[in-house]
Amino acid sequence: ILAGYIQAEYVTTGLWPHDLDDDGQADMSFDIVDLNRFNPQGIPQNFDTLAARVHPLQTTEILDNSTYGYPDALEEQVEIGPDHFWNDRQNFVLGTFLTAGNFKGAGDKYLGFRFADGNGHHYGWIKLYVSAQNDTLRLYSYAWHKVADAPIVTGQLSTIAD
Repeated sequence: ILAGYIQAEYVTTGLWPHDLDDDGQADMSFDIVDLNRFNPQGIPQNFDTLAARVHPLQTTEILDNSTYGYPDALEEQVEIGPDHFWNDRQNFVLGTFLTAGNFKGAGDKYLGFRFADGNGHHYGWIKLYVSAQNDTLRLYSYAWHKVADAPIVTGQLSTIAD
């Protein structure tokens, strides 16, 4: 298992790429976006105007059993492997207005991902936090299994086989 610490906090809008497999190319990016730019007529006052999102890049897919673009906010010790719904849509909502997004105000949770190489899929996780107002996105740590098609458990940093 290959793991690392990100230790990043974002409180402004913009796109932040991350290269998790250290190949010189970003595997996914995160952003906080101001929804007012997509809604020129305005957003109701009781709605949050920000959204926290993740964008898979290259061959990366996100674990989204909802199939609606709201990735699963996983607890620790959950197995991530092929028996989930995987999607590579352009972006996924971690948190947005009202109660949309499984990470919004949920505390520290895990986002499941996988990426493909010539040998199969490598499964991994990122530990992250999205505030209740979607104005803060924290990335803590990540890990992915270096053995193709082998599952990984959220929070797992090593195996005996490493």
